[in-house]
Order: sequence, then C-alpha cells, then structure tokens
Amino acid sequence: MLSRVTLEQQAAVGPAPPLARSAPPEGPRFADVLKDAVGTGNAVRVSAHAAQRLQSRGVQLTSGDLARVGQALDQLAAKGGREALLLVEDVALVASVPNRTIITAVAPGDAEASVFTNIDSAAVLPAGRAEASMKSTHGPDPLRDARTPLIDRRGVTT
Repeated sequence: MLSRVTLEQQAAVGPAPPLARSAPPEGPRFADVLKDAVGTGNAVRVSAHAAQRLQSRGVQLTSGDLARVGQALDQLAAKGGREALLLVEDVALVASVPNRTIITAVAPGDAEASVFTNIDSAAVLPAGRAEASMKSTHGPDPLRDARTPLIDRRGVTT
C-alpha cells in the first residue's frame, strides 16, 4: 500500500544529487554524418512549380548551369540575401537563398515577367564556357541583342 509523504518529509530528504555528465563522444557529430549521408549539402533544388515552368517554356538547365546558380547563391547567402532574382542567359530565375531552391522561372516573351516582388537581392550570372547552355524557344534574346554592337548610318560602331 502507498503511504502519504508529507511536505516536511520531502524537505528533510533534500534535493537530488546532480547527475554526473560524461564527456561528449569523440568522432563526427550526428548532424554532420546525416548531412553527408543525405548528400544535399550545396545542391541546388528546383521546385515542382519551377520545373513545370521551365518545361512549359522549353528551357533546359544543365548541370553546369546549376553549378553557376549554386555559386551565385553562395555569394548571395554571404551577403545576407533571402529571395533573389537570378538572370541567367535569357532566363530569369527566382530563388530562395537559404533553401537553395529555384522557386520559379521566367523566359523572355512572358507577359507576367515585367514585375518581380518579394525580392531582396539580384545576381547577373556570366555566360558559361559553352555557348548558350540554356536554350529558350520563346522569341529573341534581348540580352544577347543588347551586346551586339550597333552601326549607325555613318558606318560608326556604337
């Protein structure tokens, strides 16, 4: 049968002795092992929405393109960026910097491409070594056209 313990009896016993803490185990931390096992360390992810937008616009991202996006996200993260607009070739990508995820993609000629909101940073990625690794089937490339020198009616290159 259980007996009742009074408050005075509890006070007479005193507090429990502190638990002895053992030294932390040697070797890698669990979080580091898990990160290596999952293998998503610095990978750039493409959301389902962005993948659908890229496919519907005929844009293909190569592994080299994703590597350049990853480098840009590293630079933006170092400067405190959270939501970024990335201009890659003739495609605009909106990405979550902390999550390293491409949220959406806009190709030239899209009517809704004129306004981007909730963006706190932007990066213009230089062209890759290979000629135009990202191809769009939607209209001319305004960035490439802007880099083409113009010749005025006097024959002078401007």
